[in-house]
Amino acid sequence: MTFQVLACGLLLGCAHSEPVTPVVTVQVTNAEAPVTMLGAGDVLEIRIYNEPELSGIHQIGSDGSVRLPLLGPIILQGLSPEDATEKITAGYNSEFLQNAQVSVFVKEFNSRKVYVLGQVKNPGPYPFDDKMTIIAAIAKAGGTTRLADPNRTVVTRDQEGNQTRLNAMVGDIGKGEAPDLSLMPGDIVFVPESLF
Repeated sequence: MTFQVLACGLLLGCAHSEPVTPVVTVQVTNAEAPVTMLGAGDVLEIRIYNEPELSGIHQIGSDGSVRLPLLGPIILQGLSPEDATEKITAGYNSEFLQNAQVSVFVKEFNSRKVYVLGQVKNPGPYPFDDKMTIIAAIAKAGGTTRLADPNRTVVTRDQEGNQTRLNAMVGDIGKGEAPDLSLMPGDIVFVPESLF
């Protein structure tokens, strides 16, 4: 009997003319944190040892580059801070310095945000912190409203041009009945309104 009802429901769903976007329910374990990548808007302090005139604070432009003394524009978007250090070191060592000692410090991660929308008290973009979870993001947005249906929360994630939707049981997570979901920069967290 249950199988027949389920089959009828599936057939009715298949007869619907609009495309259906799959929602993936995920079980999250303690995975490694994603590698931090630099992006437009990030503010860097770049120090070159014993070269104060080459050192300074720079913001990555919308084209993904910073303009450095002697080197000119250099693309840093999409690199980790460690890779950026190596690229700048190689640039200075190729023409201008011998054995340059470069340090890159990230002062502001303006490119790394998560967006918390829907039935939360203060919807909007929030700075992404390493190891940020969905519970932490919703807490930054002031928590859910009385109209929220937290167990129908959806996280939209863009991975290499492909959008993935993850169903997050935020109500169960808050009660300790489900594992918390780790977020990534650029994630959109949408808390829907309750149907009842």
